[in-house]
Amino acid sequence: MKKNILFILFLFFQISASHAEFVFTPGCLKAYDEVIRLNFVKAKNLLDAERKLRPDNFIPDYIESNIDFLRAFISEEENDFELLKKNRSACLSRLGNEDANSPWYLLSKAEINLQVAIVKLKFEEYLTAAYEFRRAYRQLEANQKKFPGFVPNKKCLGVLHALIGAVPSNYKWLTNLLGFRGTIPQGIGELRELQKISETNPQYAYLKDETNIMLMFFEFHLLKNNQSAIELAGKIETKNPGQLHLFALLSIYLYSAGNDKCIELLENRPINKNEFQLHYLDFIHGTAKLNILDADGKKYFESYINNFKGRSFVKAAYQKLAWFDLLNGDTAGYYQNMKLVKEKSNDFTDEDKQALKEAVSNEIPNIYLLRPRLLFDGGYYDLALSELADKPVSCFPTFRDQLELTYRIARIFDKNGMKVKAINYYEKTIKNGEAYQFYYAANSALFEGLIHENLSDTTNAVRCYKKCLSMRNHEFQNSIDQKAEAGLNRLGVNN
Repeated sequence: MKKNILFILFLFFQISASHAEFVFTPGCLKAYDEVIRLNFVKAKNLLDAERKLRPDNFIPDYIESNIDFLRAFISEEENDFELLKKNRSACLSRLGNEDANSPWYLLSKAEINLQVAIVKLKFEEYLTAAYEFRRAYRQLEANQKKFPGFVPNKKCLGVLHALIGAVPSNYKWLTNLLGFRGTIPQGIGELRELQKISETNPQYAYLKDETNIMLMFFEFHLLKNNQSAIELAGKIETKNPGQLHLFALLSIYLYSAGNDKCIELLENRPINKNEFQLHYLDFIHGTAKLNILDADGKKYFESYINNFKGRSFVKAAYQKLAWFDLLNGDTAGYYQNMKLVKEKSNDFTDEDKQALKEAVSNEIPNIYLLRPRLLFDGGYYDLALSELADKPVSCFPTFRDQLELTYRIARIFDKNGMKVKAINYYEKTIKNGEAYQFYYAANSALFEGLIHENLSDTTNAVRCYKKCLSMRNHEFQNSIDQKAEAGLNRLGVNN
């Protein structure tokens, strides 16, 4: 789930008003558009011009805070983080002199505080991040109470209520301690209401695309409504997306059998050297190529490693380079890259943690399982199944290999619509693997729960989600728990 936090940056950008010191002029709109496209130099020039025309308008300061936020979050560089915090203080100080009776006053403060909170999470400053979230949450709740008819409140509150509802049960004590309240249905309901208003009321039309992106994200990751998410992605794709919107689209297509679509979008995207580069797009490009076993993908991971100066997904990139070597019979190259997994960066994300675990184990992945795993991840289910067909037992010599084999077969049957066979293999994986730290059993319980939920079999869905949450200390713990918790939340069950 940590990788998806980048998506949150879409949720706190836009602001619009025609009130005294909060005026979103045509020049501000142009600057905002350049920020979204990561063209920070051009955006700052436009904002400087706006300040000369309307020195009392706070909106240019607000837009510039988004530049600081994006730069710090994307780059993960300490200097950018310090600049964000410094400029945040100056921005809030200036805002303190503005009209506190405007509905934009507390909303602006809350969004700026949320930006800092999100970046602090990435820099692992968890305690102060929690404080920033709490402050922003209180400001949003106070603004809602003071201005209950203020439509833009629904954006941030909808996002926060949905995310609070998706917090795994082992972290509920923290949300309760901080006074956070919210559920997935509540948050998504607020966003859907905002979507309807933005489509019918010209005053709020500027929120339509942004709301569609947020709903796309939640439909896919929290409601598991893949078709609805893909339909929303199709609307966004027609808008000539910049790097951030492209990332949003790829986050859906990459995990919904849209691997070919990911490659098409990435290979046809224009490269503007004046923009601040989102190097993570190279990581996604390499992943999509790896999913079709195309050695051309190596260059994208190498580009990511060479150009990205932050920490996230660096270990994972070396692991995937190692897999490319392994797929091509280069065992020495595999070990060399896995040595770099141990030496480079940290293990902030689940993918980096898994890469490090593989490196420390010194165990080479079973090639007979790696190939179908990658093909499955790309949505090539028949090819994945053909890789497993007619393989002798000797191809899967270890307990982990045998456990993964039943799990992979279950996943393929599931995706191919053969639900009864999928459940049988999921149950076999759970029975054999629940006492071990491998993630296959927990994920099997999660996916079996989704099958039952989609069949409106609430009893068995709840049973599976709770079974998933009962398994502890396994791989991808936080990510899997969050999804199981979201499932219980959708069914109205408190764990």
